[in-house]
Amino acid sequence: MSHRSTISRCEFKASGKQSLIHGLALVLMLVFSGCRSVQLSSDPVSQDTIDMTNASSMNRDAIRVIVRVEVVNEADDKRNSFDVVLEKLVKYGATFSSIEPKVGQKLKLSTPLDVTFRKGDVILLDILTPRLDDGQKPLRVRMG
Repeated sequence: MSHRSTISRCEFKASGKQSLIHGLALVLMLVFSGCRSVQLSSDPVSQDTIDMTNASSMNRDAIRVIVRVEVVNEADDKRNSFDVVLEKLVKYGATFSSIEPKVGQKLKLSTPLDVTFRKGDVILLDILTPRLDDGQKPLRVRMG
């Protein structure tokens, strides 16, 4: 009888070590596959892509557009100024009710001093447009 209990205890110890080795191997495989997927997704970004300046949340009175920078104007004390062409209307804010620019229309974009773009940049951004058309061409808009 003592011989049987010794055998069963040895088998239990072996299966415990074996399951520990299997568990450790599984954890290592998961860690290595996770590191591999991060390396694959960190390819350099092409210069021809769209800059996404503030795509995560949207001002309720803004309109999300894709514009192309044509002219970088002189900055004043408070803001940068760019002449842009509207490429595409993407989304309207929940309470957007001001002037809606048209695709192909030239706009004068004002941004804070810390936001700069280069000529030819294509940008996805939210803009605020004036409530009333004051007759100025191009339409003056600002980052929202």
